[in-house]
Amino acid sequence: MKKIVFFSLSILLVTSSAFAQSKAKPKTSQQLDPFTVIVSVGSNWSIFSNPQNSASTFTQAKQVSGFNLGIAGNWPVAKNLALQVGLRMTQKGSRVYADTPYLHVFSTPRPLYLQVPVGFEYTYKLDKNFKLFVGLGGYIAKGIGGKSSYAGIAGQLGEEASVNGNDKIIYGNPTSNLIQAETFGNLQKIDYGVNGIIGIKYWKLRLALGYEQGLATLAYGSTSPNPDSRNKSMSLTVGIQF
Repeated sequence: MKKIVFFSLSILLVTSSAFAQSKAKPKTSQQLDPFTVIVSVGSNWSIFSNPQNSASTFTQAKQVSGFNLGIAGNWPVAKNLALQVGLRMTQKGSRVYADTPYLHVFSTPRPLYLQVPVGFEYTYKLDKNFKLFVGLGGYIAKGIGGKSSYAGIAGQLGEEASVNGNDKIIYGNPTSNLIQAETFGNLQKIDYGVNGIIGIKYWKLRLALGYEQGLATLAYGSTSPNPDSRNKSMSLTVGIQF
């Protein structure tokens, strides 16, 4: 986690210093826009893709809500085109139902990630005050927290007992127990994927709709019946660019 934070802050500091003087100079037709910083906050709607395989039966995963909070550097590299590198705290998750011979449990895992998004954003001027922007890129993230709440029954036929809990999610431990595996209480430490955004800007204010598709598997194949699950998330964020 320290490496991710250091990497993001280093890029923001270097690019900020490199473009600090551009704000003090009069703008000409040949000059690019100055370096800016974007601070944003918003909501996520997330789901785990493909939560089932032949080893176990899961109902269709359902969407859950979360939050995101981030900061990004906006570095113009051409007319209307900028490179963006940021640091974001984001909560994802899903609601699933595990139905195995020994476990019948509803669970709602909500992993919390520290995420570094990197991408390019293109801006189109609609009029004097409004601009439309679209962006494409990718991200890498590290799990830093979150909990998995669950409730149901476990045990062999005739020996069932109720189980419930709200446990901290464990990252990077492939030797988890049955309940941790079935309720997504044990996840891979690193997630990565692709993302895209579209939005509108008025003055310094931004409103953006985003989508992220995880490419990394979430669970461990040796202990979980859902090794092919991946994060999918939509977001709506508001921000200020200065």
